[in-house]
Amino acid sequence: MKTPARELEKLERLLRQAYRKKKPVEVDPHWEKRLMARIREASAPQEGPRFLPMFEHLVWRLTPVASLAVVILVALLFKLEFASAHYALQSLLTGLEDLTWAQIFST
Repeated sequence: MKTPARELEKLERLLRQAYRKKKPVEVDPHWEKRLMARIREASAPQEGPRFLPMFEHLVWRLTPVASLAVVILVALLFKLEFASAHYALQSLLTGLEDLTWAQIFST
């Protein structure tokens, strides 16, 4: 079985030869159709997988889940009165400002 790359090289070689002859070349009426069919069959050289397209595919697959998680968390924060928890945390942190690192990490 011929590889697509070898088929493409053969096609390029034939086209170069036809171009260099400089004289009119008699062609079969179905030549153009066969040529276009061969061009469609020949594929571009395959590259190895790259990181960015694979990562992008993963991100787009996880986007709906992440969006749903954000909506659920926002709903929970409003239901559990986030404002009161915020003020409690803020008062706790202002009380910690007066402590030194040694006092915080001592047992």
